[in-house]
Amino acid sequence: MSCCFHEIGHAVFHNLGIDKSFPIPTELQPATQEPTEQFGVRKTQLYYATCANRWYEELFADVIGLELAGPAYVLAFFKVLAGAFGIAPASPSHPPTGLRILLMLDSLESRSLIDVLPERARGLLRAWMTRLRKLDGDKGYVSSVKEDAEFSLRLMPILVREMKTAYAGVRDEARAVLSEYSTEKLTEDLQRGYQLYTRQIPPIEVDSKPTLTAPGIPLEAARVFAACWCAYMHSLEKDNPLTLETLDKVLLESLDGAESLRMWRQL
Repeated sequence: MSCCFHEIGHAVFHNLGIDKSFPIPTELQPATQEPTEQFGVRKTQLYYATCANRWYEELFADVIGLELAGPAYVLAFFKVLAGAFGIAPASPSHPPTGLRILLMLDSLESRSLIDVLPERARGLLRAWMTRLRKLDGDKGYVSSVKEDAEFSLRLMPILVREMKTAYAGVRDEARAVLSEYSTEKLTEDLQRGYQLYTRQIPPIEVDSKPTLTAPGIPLEAARVFAACWCAYMHSLEKDNPLTLETLDKVLLESLDGAESLRMWRQL
């Protein structure tokens, strides 16, 4: 489900018509005016520009997911993508998963959002941050296309550096179309998650105390998702946390309930 919010980010990126131009780094400038070298360098520069634009788009889509669902998005992102693909590999189309998660965790930390989480969830995210900072500091990212020596040996380290620099701009562009995920939203999502985990009350409507005189206001899909993952965070405080299979089932049922409520209000 976290991938859905990421894919929404891609749709937003293309609907906005974002066309990012990156300056050519000094390392990729020709050393001489010799025509043969000029031609080879130009090919490398075009390859770099293509990779940089693809990586920028991926980071933009990550920021959209982050601002829609907050820490829940990062937790789900780690469980899904890092588990499937690892944290170190990069490709011409995608930055290293570890770098993407680290940038999102740094964003949450800068807003003190990790401080608000239950103790074990907070410790888990900060343990990931420590591990990912070490990977980044050790320059431990690897290419998933080792046969492409130009990308693996030359372009990938430059791209990692430039994307870190560009990330503030990525966040600004995303927040121009989507409000920032706030402490207030996280507090609400944690409360709904607690009600779900302790009392099995599904997070399907906005009001915590629904009226009995009319159908309630359905909760947005991103907030349903966030509340369900917040229930998982609460469950980590116990000896037997929710399994991801149970979480998936509860999430789908809650999304179904919110959509049913939305249809009921249209009758």
